[in-house]
Amino acid sequence: MTLAVLEDWNGCPRLEGYPGSFGYVLATHFSDTFGFGKAVSRSRFEMERVTDSVVGVALSAGGRGAWLVSQDGVVLAVGDTPRCRPVSRIEPGTSVAGIKAAPGGMGYWLFGQDGSIGAYGHAVDHGSLRESSPGIHLDQPIVSMAVTPGGGGYWLAAADGGVFCFGDAEYFGSAVTVGLGSRIVSIASTFYGRGYWMASEDGRVLCFGDAEYLGSPAELGVGGNETVIGMCASSTTLGYWTATSSGTVRAFGNVHFLGTKPIGIVIPRVCAFDVGCWN
Repeated sequence: MTLAVLEDWNGCPRLEGYPGSFGYVLATHFSDTFGFGKAVSRSRFEMERVTDSVVGVALSAGGRGAWLVSQDGVVLAVGDTPRCRPVSRIEPGTSVAGIKAAPGGMGYWLFGQDGSIGAYGHAVDHGSLRESSPGIHLDQPIVSMAVTPGGGGYWLAAADGGVFCFGDAEYFGSAVTVGLGSRIVSIASTFYGRGYWMASEDGRVLCFGDAEYLGSPAELGVGGNETVIGMCASSTTLGYWTATSSGTVRAFGNVHFLGTKPIGIVIPRVCAFDVGCWN
């Protein structure tokens, strides 16, 4: 099948006629979204302004919408997003670390740097570090969250590689003792939820449980002025994607590559990355 490449407003390629409903999105601190495949693209000038910088993005069902969250907890709806009533709210004044879509894309979790959790829409609150270990002192802040395939639990990852489990998420190890050269930025669940990958800022990929090593940006080379900012794994096949602060997306394993920031196009620093796997 021939795939037609279309030019969107921001110069990012999008594929028309791709089988299934699937895509990924990059977001900048200024609330721009750059969509590939079926994912939504929006300019900051089309959206409500935020008082604090955007720190996370999550695709809704079908990829035609997304939620952006700022560090002070303000959630912006982009495109066709469902209304999500709170199941549990994140505490006011919490420094939000990011946002994660619930399976099916009809809700989301907000997670704070202190390990607190807020559940919205179809997302279920399985507990938080703040509740389970009140008064705990984290050596490094929480930076990422991964959800088990059925949404019955989740893992929180800290910048030093520490992993905290809730619901039906099981512990398979951490990167605390690995001797990292840079901070952890992302954690992603495997297909069966029996393991997870962790990605570091310098492009290393670490494997735990049934996670298989499929390659890393560090092997391919990360530019001097860019860092890895996110990693997402497919929920339907064996593979994962990584994204950098300059907008470079790489695919590893049996996943589809839908494009990356075109060469010569300058965009603001990318802060977040999300994949919707509906294929």
